[in-house]
Parts: sequence; C-alpha cells; structure tokens
Amino acid sequence: VFRLGLAPRYSLADRVFLFGSLNVAGRRERDDLINRTGVAQLLLYARVLAAHSAALRLRYDAIDDPEDQVQLLLGTLQGLRGYAPRRFDGRRRILLNVEARPAFYQHPLFVLAGALFVDAGRAWNPGAAGKAKWGFGAGGRVGLPRVYNTPVMRADLAYGAADRVWQLSFGVGQYF
Repeated sequence: VFRLGLAPRYSLADRVFLFGSLNVAGRRERDDLINRTGVAQLLLYARVLAAHSAALRLRYDAIDDPEDQVQLLLGTLQGLRGYAPRRFDGRRRILLNVEARPAFYQHPLFVLAGALFVDAGRAWNPGAAGKAKWGFGAGGRVGLPRVYNTPVMRADLAYGAADRVWQLSFGVGQYF
C-alpha cells in the first residue's frame, strides 16, 4: 500500500490565503498497481473589509482500477448544491465552488452570516462524455465563536440549472 500527501499553504497577500492538497494512493498486488486514487484541490480564501470573506474551491478526484465497484458521487452532499445527493456518478469528478460570505451581525456569543454561491461540477467515466452541471443559491450561517472549534450551522437554498429544481440543505461547518 502506498499513499503520498502534500499540503502546501501560502499567504498570497495580506488577508488572502491559498491552501493546496494533493493525495495519491494505491496498492501493489503482484506486479500491478490497483485501487489507485488521486485528489488535487486548491482553496482560496480572502477577507473582505472587516468581517466579510470570499472563498473559492477547485477540486479534481480520480479512481482507477478499484477493488470494488466504487464511484465518485456528485450532488448536494458532495459539492454541487442544487442537485439531489448522489445525482451524478463516475470515476472522475471535478468541482468549482465560489462563495461570497457576508457577515450581518456579530455578537460575542454568535455571528449571523450568509453565503451567496455558484457551484459547478461534472462526474464521468473515462471515455464517456458528460456535461458540466451548475447551480446557484444563497444560505444562512450561524457561527458560535465561544464553542470549541467554532461550529457553524448552515442552511442553503440552491437551484440546480440542469434539473430546474430547488434543493434545501442543512449542515454543520462551512461547505468548504
């Protein structure tokens, strides 16, 4: 079994940060490499004025020669808001998420904030064509700065342009 992970971090300018990650893994069985996986991701965060921020994520995932019938999924839970969970699948996946994160009210016990976002993504199998899907929407955030690890509760309402349907999702933590 092998696994390689790199996670460079950069401060591009005052209040602008770039986080990268590259993970490659697999297993050698006899003279062959099987169950090969790879993930490459870039995250860019920028503070805007005193309390607002903007965020961008670009991610690529790949699976080759898996041991089981494994698929990369794409939908609300996997990075493409506006679509049902597990809506798209394949052995390759690419995601682009862009968010504006305004803070509306800050109190010592809680922070009320929002998110305006556009998500785009595609999941496919090698050799098969597939179109990118995208969605957009808005959400609310409640941050608890006095609680350990500063949890953020979120609710997002997103429109999936290809399915022409609205999806409401809830979760804990920022989306990315």
